[in-house]
Amino acid sequence: MDIENEIGGLPIDLHDIELFKADDIIKGKGVLSLNPIGLIELKIFPDHPKEFTIDEIFKSINQSTADAGKLLTEEAYYSFNGTAVNNDHYFCRRLLITDHQNFRVYTGEICSELVITNGTDADAFHVARVQIPYKINLPSNHSLHVERKYSDQWTTRSISRNIFEIIIEDTSIDIFSRSGTTSILIQNKDYILSEDDIHFIITTIEFLTSSIIDRYSVEYEGSGIYRRVFRYSVPQRRAITKGKPPLAISASVNQDYFTELFVKFHQFIKINDLDPLASILISVISAQNSFITTYALTITTAIENILHSYYSTGKRNFSKSDIEFALKEVNGTNLCDLIKKRLIGMINSVFEQESADDIIRDLIKQGKLKKEFHKNWKKLRNPVSHGKDPTEDFQEYIKLCESNLVFFYVLVFILIGYDGVYSDYSTYGYPYVDTY
Repeated sequence: MDIENEIGGLPIDLHDIELFKADDIIKGKGVLSLNPIGLIELKIFPDHPKEFTIDEIFKSINQSTADAGKLLTEEAYYSFNGTAVNNDHYFCRRLLITDHQNFRVYTGEICSELVITNGTDADAFHVARVQIPYKINLPSNHSLHVERKYSDQWTTRSISRNIFEIIIEDTSIDIFSRSGTTSILIQNKDYILSEDDIHFIITTIEFLTSSIIDRYSVEYEGSGIYRRVFRYSVPQRRAITKGKPPLAISASVNQDYFTELFVKFHQFIKINDLDPLASILISVISAQNSFITTYALTITTAIENILHSYYSTGKRNFSKSDIEFALKEVNGTNLCDLIKKRLIGMINSVFEQESADDIIRDLIKQGKLKKEFHKNWKKLRNPVSHGKDPTEDFQEYIKLCESNLVFFYVLVFILIGYDGVYSDYSTYGYPYVDTY
């Protein structure tokens, strides 16, 4: 995939560049472009090259060798400011110098978001367009006629079934794919869009489509002011990381279910913030493409994480007096002190906190979960956490994993209040079923 031709804005010549960290400043001219692995790269030709000796060159080489494999601190990065011929300003917080060719030509990689703007009022935008360098499988739309304006210049009229439109709190979100890219148009005439708004929408699309979106650019424009943000600080992948979405993309599913799922998930993360749900979702999506044991361990642990993070009441199923009696009984035995200490530690850690088992049983009693989810979770969780296979039948192993994936999604549905249909991956043919 040629991202440089798919997403505009790079390469660009910069006639005025300044790199700075602590007391080290490098000024010159150069160019920003995407390198072969899809990272944004800066080449700068300094106005006043440093004088160098053979000794300084060897010191530089030795320092690079000594730092190999180490975690970089903030002091290792430069900040970057640049101006293009059209007077657009380019800046980012972290740039890492990777080569200097005897201090004559510096090469650096952009390691944080790159911001491009032609104005200082960067917080007054009501329209934004996100460009993602991968085609994401979107819900089909049977009857869509859209006529929207992007600022005063950009207009689209479409009857394509590949456009998915959502209206949330007077904000219209149009998502559409073409060739190898996906675009998102976000418009709100009364509300000023922020970086958080974009992040919430991206995360919601990740959940809805079970995709990991870690490379994209955001373009804001309004009243003659322009701003673009590149999030390209990870190497380019040939294909987007995909898993099995909670509601499989199909023309046979009522469009309203996708809309409801999008709106309720978006509202939930906007109110409750992203953590820890977003990181749990990413681990589940990634693991679906991994070796079966890794996937099994990830999905069962993710269920436990979401139970403790969002469902735990903090209540103990054992009274304080019962726990104290158990500790007294252990202390009164003739066991060696080391074993006593271990048993006491286990009793305190196990019985003083609410277990995932207890939380699941409570949800079953409330009629929110099927008993089958609990049974399949225990059957998978206990063996894989000790490095064993739950069954010798590989097909049954896969079925257990898929049942736990559905269990995970159902826990999210309960959280966000979604009560539409979902894809049952534990049943042959992946039928759509109603939430329990």
